[in-house]
Amino acid sequence: SVYEKGSHRGVFVNSYNANDKFEVRVSYLGKVQYVRNGVVFYTSKQAPKYPLSVDSSLHDPSAVVHSVKWESVNTNPGALKAGAAVTFTNVVGVHAAGGKLVKSASHGSKWNAGAVSAQSFRAKDPVNGVSFRTDNKKYVMVGLSHGDSSQSYKDIDFAMYPRRDGYVSVYEKGSHRGVFDQFDAGDSFEVRVNAHGQVEYVHNGKVFYTSKQSPRYPLSVDVSFHDAGASVSKIQWIKYSRTVPKLASGSAVFWKNVNGVLASTGELSRPYARGNSWNGGAVSERALKKGDKVNGVSFRPRQNNAYLMVGLSHGDSHQ
Repeated sequence: SVYEKGSHRGVFVNSYNANDKFEVRVSYLGKVQYVRNGVVFYTSKQAPKYPLSVDSSLHDPSAVVHSVKWESVNTNPGALKAGAAVTFTNVVGVHAAGGKLVKSASHGSKWNAGAVSAQSFRAKDPVNGVSFRTDNKKYVMVGLSHGDSSQSYKDIDFAMYPRRDGYVSVYEKGSHRGVFDQFDAGDSFEVRVNAHGQVEYVHNGKVFYTSKQSPRYPLSVDVSFHDAGASVSKIQWIKYSRTVPKLASGSAVFWKNVNGVLASTGELSRPYARGNSWNGGAVSERALKKGDKVNGVSFRPRQNNAYLMVGLSHGDSHQ
């Protein structure tokens, strides 16, 4: 448990072993962290007042605490860079270390646990999103957000939601955008801002939804957990960029405004999770003009028993 000025903040570690190492420290952001064996399990909402002394209170006659030492732990993650593990703060009800988050069993199964990245990025920074992997099929949302007011998923502006039933949904500020795909434990996900300033949701390298909401900078990685034991790992900053080639005969089509299909260069597929309806599609990144060296599009269907339409259009208002 954690107590602050006599107030109980909660039970965060169900059990511990004799000689486990605990720390109470002030992070580089000036927030007090509670740590067990190198893993942060709670970040205080109270600002420390200096000077700070080590204080103690022992209840049981047999209680012994040893190896009480001053520590100097560098909690500063350094400059933002692609491929670096995300460092978290505002940790509540989860165990955080090395780009991995696991919800503690002590917090049960409610949307009452989570964390937010200690750093955030802007439009011109060397990162533009986050990648992660799911370790199991449990309720958890991971995404990008401006600000952090609670552990609820409703606090996340752009949230990827790998669900307990094996489907993937998207929520934005608490609003459900749809069910888009199926996944397995260990699959990779990304939530990123593309070159057009749009937030994209990606599963195993394929974009499946482009948000209609504009992001507000700076953006942090925000995570909300429901199920006890839910685990996400390899949470890393990413820098997604691509060069869309000039229009040329034979060049593959690049896509934008993706909604309800899985999009990769020169290919679109509709996942079973979307069912049967005219509500999924995408539009090309580039458009041909009169006098260009190309004057149309070619394609090949992989089957002859599914409804689909591909063609040319001026503008793109819906799927």
